[in-house]
Amino acid sequence: MRGHESLWTLLRGSAALGARIVAAYCAGFLILVPFTGIFAPFIIIFAIYLSWPLPIAALCIGVAFQRSLHAHLLAWCRVAPFVVALSYLLLDYGGVLERRGTSLTEHILNRATLERTALALVCSTVAAWVFFRIESKHQVACEDETHL
Repeated sequence: MRGHESLWTLLRGSAALGARIVAAYCAGFLILVPFTGIFAPFIIIFAIYLSWPLPIAALCIGVAFQRSLHAHLLAWCRVAPFVVALSYLLLDYGGVLERRGTSLTEHILNRATLERTALALVCSTVAAWVFFRIESKHQVACEDETHL
């Protein structure tokens, strides 16, 4: 019975971590609201639709490296926005432009590409900050429970 309890605890903890990752991911898009006005909900939904592989990857990485994430939270949150921006850049290139014969260098030097990548970096930075705040509070709450 003990093995099932530890498996249940692991799954429950992973689901809770996943929920915190998704909440931070969605909060990252709130930075778009001042720039897009009343169109913000539509743009945010479209952006989430286009970038769906990134939160799936974040969930998988977060669950797989959960202990490391908790032990080195600040380092993970500092590196994650750059990984997301690079992933977005490569996903953007691999989509339509690769079939048009555009080289990766031309793609990176394109102003529109740089603007979209900068936006991905800003949104992921906000998401990383929100995740850091949420996860820090969660870790403090967990530590308080264990000391009682």
